[in-house]
Amino acid sequence: MVELDEKSREIMRVLEDAPNSRASTNEVRRKLGCSNRAVNYRWTKLENHGLVEINYDDSLTKEGVAPMKVGVLTERGHRELEEGLAVTAEPELADTDARLDHLESRLDDLEKAHATTQRNLDGLIRYLNEHIVPIVAEAEDWMSMGNDDG
Repeated sequence: MVELDEKSREIMRVLEDAPNSRASTNEVRRKLGCSNRAVNYRWTKLENHGLVEINYDDSLTKEGVAPMKVGVLTERGHRELEEGLAVTAEPELADTDARLDHLESRLDDLEKAHATTQRNLDGLIRYLNEHIVPIVAEAEDWMSMGNDDG
């Protein structure tokens, strides 16, 4: 039996319940409330154990968009589930996975905050260039005209 953390076992159960034992990263993410990173991290772990096969399906995305990553439960994955997949990762590893989930979630939050800050900064720069810079230039012109008279 393979040692897996709870989230990896949950992903395998999602695949087991899915039509043809196949689900996209987005489907897994929605069902489990995980980040894309968390699902992709576990896809790699499960694929390395031979429990899941990863494919790319362009029929799930619009034309011109990268194909969707899809996991398919392998025969070995089905056997492991039938046998109970009872072996839980050592607590130390489970703690590491929980910490990784937390850090991935925090990183997602920080990336969103960064994007918002960048948009705000871009808006501020645009406002300054459109409204404040012309006023300053006009004031400088006015000041220079006053200096020319004296």
